[in-house]
Amino acid sequence: MSRKLFLPLLVVLTLFLVVSGVSAGTVDRHVQELAPGLSARGYLLSADDEAMYEFSAPQGMTIRPRIEVDPLSSLRVQATLDMWPVLLTDDSCDDAVVEFETIAPFTGGGSLTIHPCPGTMDIDAPFIITLNYDPVLLEQEPNNTSDTGMWLHGSEYESRVFLTYNGTIAPADDIDRYKFDAQTGQVFRATMTARNSNIQPWLMLLGPNGYSVSSTSCGSGAGACLDAVLPDYGTYQVYARSSANQGGYRLLFDFGDDKTDEPNNSPDDWANIRLGGPHFAAIDPVGDIDYYSIFGQTPGRILRITLGLPPGIGLAHARVEVLDDNLEVMAADVLSADNPSLVFAVPTAANQQYHLRITDADNGTGAPGAIYYWATAEWIGPYVSADVDGLGGRNARKQADLLYREVDYDGAVWWNMAFDASDVGITQDVTAAEFLPNGTLLLALSGTQTVAGLGKVTPYDIIRFVPNPYGLGDYTSGVFQWYLDGSDVGLTTAGEKIDAISLSSVDPDNFELVVSLTGSGTVPKTGGGTIAVRDEDQIRLENGVYGAATTGTWAMHLDGSTVPGLAAEDVRGATLAQAPAGLGARGAALLLMENAFVIDGVRGDNRDVLLAWQGFAPTALDVLGLAFDNLGDKKLDAISVGPVISE
Repeated sequence: MSRKLFLPLLVVLTLFLVVSGVSAGTVDRHVQELAPGLSARGYLLSADDEAMYEFSAPQGMTIRPRIEVDPLSSLRVQATLDMWPVLLTDDSCDDAVVEFETIAPFTGGGSLTIHPCPGTMDIDAPFIITLNYDPVLLEQEPNNTSDTGMWLHGSEYESRVFLTYNGTIAPADDIDRYKFDAQTGQVFRATMTARNSNIQPWLMLLGPNGYSVSSTSCGSGAGACLDAVLPDYGTYQVYARSSANQGGYRLLFDFGDDKTDEPNNSPDDWANIRLGGPHFAAIDPVGDIDYYSIFGQTPGRILRITLGLPPGIGLAHARVEVLDDNLEVMAADVLSADNPSLVFAVPTAANQQYHLRITDADNGTGAPGAIYYWATAEWIGPYVSADVDGLGGRNARKQADLLYREVDYDGAVWWNMAFDASDVGITQDVTAAEFLPNGTLLLALSGTQTVAGLGKVTPYDIIRFVPNPYGLGDYTSGVFQWYLDGSDVGLTTAGEKIDAISLSSVDPDNFELVVSLTGSGTVPKTGGGTIAVRDEDQIRLENGVYGAATTGTWAMHLDGSTVPGLAAEDVRGATLAQAPAGLGARGAALLLMENAFVIDGVRGDNRDVLLAWQGFAPTALDVLGLAFDNLGDKKLDAISVGPVISE
């Protein structure tokens, strides 16, 4: 299959990456899950906003959440850590760092809720939350009876292959109990060794009905060992004690096949991956292959798949492939702590079942010989606006709305609301839209209108919509802010109206505004002079200061005349979904055209979405094909990828 025919079916994108192990891009309008050892970037958009992160933790895990904001920003946060019955609050609002430390009293986990401090709002300043933890768990007394025994299951974290506990036998006849649920045929191993003591380790494994399953002594020097294939479904108990003396011990549990629907090492034995995650699993032993089903995905939508690969726990790289019904590779990338995501554009063709295949990209080199990962899958668009009312045959969907696709079981396409313009008083057509990394929405309008809180807005301007909590979707609510006053930066003539908005990068700390114009014009050039712009070009605002008093000068971002066939077209929508790694590098761009087109041999019309690699150089556009063929039944004039919107 030729490159131009194959690549239209996929988009392999790494999104919203800032620092190693930190991912961003979702809006904190709903509860999110965060796995121990991972970090996330979030934003607070209003004084009553809150970000809640839920996490799973086994009993005995030491949890050390840390929240940081830029010391130079005005933003300060207060937070509450809830691990029942432990409730810790820091509302001092004095420091740029908030930290907690507590030991999980029960298996299950807890939540961390973050609020802005009074009078310190800065919606463009992120906070970084890191869920630090100690990998070695602590025995919690009393655990010397069947009822008080420590559970080894009950959270996704605990379904990892290895669990290690530090405990103490005191007095000498103390018995510590650990219990877990298991299925018939599951492999279970345990090893107990002395820890800075002269205890004589002793272990016993009891089955669901209290019978002894296995008890193997390895001798006083090596400790005590258990190695069993579990015979029944039910709750098992491990007794740990010392046959002589008292003191510290270390107890290692190895579940072999873990509790995440293993084995899933063949297409027929796939496990399910749930949207929203995280889903804990492991590539173990070396050479293991994990398959997941992600069937029923909506044609014409974009799915972001993220692997959390905590440093120090697993190997550095995992290869992730999206497979179709015939196990043909649709999209693939090697993911790591600093490149944790790929994005799959589900073709607009018939709905079908898709699979993920995850393997060790390092081919078993390095230690340890396993990859532990948390897998999440989230919808991130695309969000589009039509040039006319009635997208998808739904009269309630207007040309000013921003929408995303759904498909019924019978294949009927529905367009759901991401931004309902009428709810917030927008009456002109939305001709350009782009989500910023913090989840606020940039908009350009086709005609002049009065916007609440701003006054007169023209087609030369860009305004920002700041949603209230749960303010996106069918019940849109929020406030508007000035983002770009076009007349301040040279956009004044008839051909200089804005009809596409994009970003030079999706790195929240390093991006510049990119726009395309409806026709021809001349704008102030960085370094002096002017730039002649046509409707197929994109220009980038450099040294921009945004707001009601905008400053900055322009540089050519894409000279459309250098791309075969593009000179005759008009770019009517654009979004950058992958940040270029640096100057001269490429990112993945999605583009809409005004009319039917043939660009670099790729044919489409104004209902299609063009996929290309794009960089900073004026000629840096490498057309790959169609990301979506007939995404909508009406002409499209705005497109963006962006936050996860609660549905």
